[in-house]
Amino acid sequence: MPQTLRALGRRLRQTFGISAPRMAVRTRLSWRWRAFALLGGLALIAGMWWWGFDFGQFLGGFNRSAVAEKQARLEADAATLKDENIRLRAKLAELESELNVTHGAQTTLSRQALDLQNENTQMKEELAFLRKL
Repeated sequence: MPQTLRALGRRLRQTFGISAPRMAVRTRLSWRWRAFALLGGLALIAGMWWWGFDFGQFLGGFNRSAVAEKQARLEADAATLKDENIRLRAKLAELESELNVTHGAQTTLSRQALDLQNENTQMKEELAFLRKL
């Protein structure tokens, strides 16, 4: 038994020791195949990540079709509100024009009423003067 252990030790030293012959370590695959495998692995990892992201959104309550439906509804509401805004602005312009006309008429009528009051006062003064005569 000791002989076999010595032989085994000698064999291990010859194979793995300092005096062991130099070895050339070569890859079995060329760099092209390794690059292809690396890119394939990265694509697989990216696909798994993307699937996990979408699945996480689904589990979290984010529904793309519901969001698209809500966006379409909000865009329709925005178009409706835009049309209503245009209609109300036109009505506002019409009412402002009518207000300006009314204000102008009121100014004219108040001026005429003031002139008539002045004329009435002057006629009363003349009438009082003529009665005294």
